[in-house]
Amino acid sequence: MSKQYLLARLNVSMTRLELLECCGQVEASWKDVPFERRELTAGQALYVWLTSTLSNRKPLRDTERRLLMSHFKRSILLAGDDIGKALSAKAEKMPVYVLSVADNTMAGFTHGEGWLDLRTGDDVENLPRPPIELVSYNLTALFIALDTLYTKRGELDAGRATSTPK
Repeated sequence: MSKQYLLARLNVSMTRLELLECCGQVEASWKDVPFERRELTAGQALYVWLTSTLSNRKPLRDTERRLLMSHFKRSILLAGDDIGKALSAKAEKMPVYVLSVADNTMAGFTHGEGWLDLRTGDDVENLPRPPIELVSYNLTALFIALDTLYTKRGELDAGRATSTPK
């Protein structure tokens, strides 16, 4: 069984509104679920964590970040679910997923999807020239680090709940 992540307990510095906007399609199914009880899959958790990371580090303007996240959404969700399954199974070899931003104008995702021109929204097969600056985000490492923190926080909360004096 795969782990579910409570949206309210993810370690992100985003407002509730930003979190709900980030989760988009999921939000409609949460209409009657209190914010504190809304659950995400591993892929959705990675999507939220990456959105928060890109928002906080500001390698891109908001419009570029939204375009990037929208364009690669399906790939990010699948990557997170794949990483989550491997982590749950305690796999010896973890899948590796990388998101790269070249010169703040082009973005690429692992597994040969080509490049996204962040100025026009067009898909391109190759970069127009070698990038001067290439920023890469190891999504596997991001997921593992934040999953570990999330799990530890959950265990601490569970420990506090069960160690209450009688």
